[in-house]
Amino acid sequence: MSTVPSCLPNIELYGHLSVSNESPEDEDLDAIQALLRQPRGEMEALSAQLLQLQAAMAEIHAKRQRIEAHIRPLRAIASPIRRLPDDILQEIFLWCLSGTHYPTLDPLQAPLLLTQICRRWRYVANDTRRLWTSIHIPIPVLHIPSQSIPLVYAENERYKLKAKFIGIADAFVAVVEAWIGRIGGCGLSFSVFQEDHQSREEDACLQSVLEVLLRRSTQWESVDIATPLRSVGAIVDVQPEDVPTMRSLSAWSTSRHPHTRTGAFPFALGGAGLAPQELLPSWKCSRIFEAPLLESLSLFRIDEPLVVMPINWARLTSLVIEKQGTLAEFGYVDRAIVIDLPVIASVLRQCIHLQRARLALTPCAPEPPSNHGELVEPIQLPSLVSLAFFEDKSSSLSLFKILETPCLRKLEFQTSRKPDPAAGNGVNYTFSLLPFLRRYGPKIEQLTLDTQYILPLDRVKCWETLPGLRKLRLRPSTFGSVKYPGDEQGMLPFTNCDLRQFQVPFSAPNVMPKLRSFECTTLSTLSDRGVLEFLKDRKRLGLRRAKLSYEKDWDRPVNNFAEEVGSLRVGMDIVLEKKIRPSFVQPRHGLKARRWR
Repeated sequence: MSTVPSCLPNIELYGHLSVSNESPEDEDLDAIQALLRQPRGEMEALSAQLLQLQAAMAEIHAKRQRIEAHIRPLRAIASPIRRLPDDILQEIFLWCLSGTHYPTLDPLQAPLLLTQICRRWRYVANDTRRLWTSIHIPIPVLHIPSQSIPLVYAENERYKLKAKFIGIADAFVAVVEAWIGRIGGCGLSFSVFQEDHQSREEDACLQSVLEVLLRRSTQWESVDIATPLRSVGAIVDVQPEDVPTMRSLSAWSTSRHPHTRTGAFPFALGGAGLAPQELLPSWKCSRIFEAPLLESLSLFRIDEPLVVMPINWARLTSLVIEKQGTLAEFGYVDRAIVIDLPVIASVLRQCIHLQRARLALTPCAPEPPSNHGELVEPIQLPSLVSLAFFEDKSSSLSLFKILETPCLRKLEFQTSRKPDPAAGNGVNYTFSLLPFLRRYGPKIEQLTLDTQYILPLDRVKCWETLPGLRKLRLRPSTFGSVKYPGDEQGMLPFTNCDLRQFQVPFSAPNVMPKLRSFECTTLSTLSDRGVLEFLKDRKRLGLRRAKLSYEKDWDRPVNNFAEEVGSLRVGMDIVLEKKIRPSFVQPRHGLKARRWR
């Protein structure tokens, strides 16, 4: 049955004109205008009716808003949250804190936000000590005006800015002191962060903050310090008896430059060093590492000889060493601070209770001889469950050959070491991790690699050693590393051939049969068809989550690709990010804009 109103004209009479660009004759045009006269009248009547209905709706909506505004105070008084006991309200407040980072001084986030609702909430929040037991403290930044300002005005502007900054810094320190004053006798966890802007005012603010924190040193539990080395003298001088409850320490030198009057770096690369040691505090002899309960230690860019630092390695259950030293081949770096395989082996051999480790070699650290004394005897780590390792350019094969980790379940291995192009068939080249995986691969449940540094043949060998793997992540390194010239050339992308190694018709039956999560965000060149076949095959084997970010290969498109993926999303979490490969011809490449005068 047709739904077209009877008043509408029959357009079939002029259908031949609607499908072409021909102009109608005068007689046809007059007839068409006559046919449109009645429908236009109907449309005007309907428009007037719509305006009336809209006016009525607006009046009803306004009346509803007036009633809602009138009863809003009464509804607020009857709200159930007003009747909650204080102890229940305290638990709700605690759930408002972020579970991923320390609370900040942001007034729009908990816990400061909770003190701005009403008098009762402010009282309950201030009385809930666990709300205030952790804090992130970023030191305020003094922004100096551009040097393009005339000198007279610039000096005057700097003076005003510094005076204003001092007032802000004093208020900032007062807020931090009030925050920490609410913890009572509870433990305190905090992180302090300062970039190096060579500002005496910022350094003074940091020292005031550290003074506030040091008054509560006996309550410290987790400490994270990321500041210029020149500013941590007060922390370096802390004694073990001052921190009886500290369990975690993270030290990060954001700069090793002493403060200068001009704000410039006083030492050039290639000299005797970036800063004379007598001008800077030294972590090397700090007794804070002797804290009686210290079990988690993170060192970033400390540039001190680890083997002589007073650290009780046997007590540690978590260890992070990253960004240690600079390029060892430049000549000015003390070889004692270089983290190479013998140093790592010496440290790990003492960490008998280690459970989690994240270690990175110094960039361009020399590769030791295979018969080095520290790389002969096995390293026993019976409690290690998580290991992340970055080997940079030198092979870590000799370390992994002696590493014994019977409880290892989570492994991340990253490298900047490209395979030898002449070793395309695997001859005279061994992937550093492969011997280790042959021994402990069956026990590993989560593995993170960057396949662009691994030969396709070595990839296959790795997959065959992982029958118990449940989560595989192929992604670029999360370690901070040096960018070497030419690194972007000659990388080995993850391709359809690699995907087929996970599919039953192409691989051995025991290739990751327990895989439940797969992530590929490294350099990859895949086709929609290859991705679709992989998802279908692995879903039958139990894959429940897949994330692929890839550059589309030159392959025929799958017409119903979206529908196929949509059907696979039932019972499976799928995230696909496709990057279009650049065209061979770029019409606007190198085009210069014409300048009209």
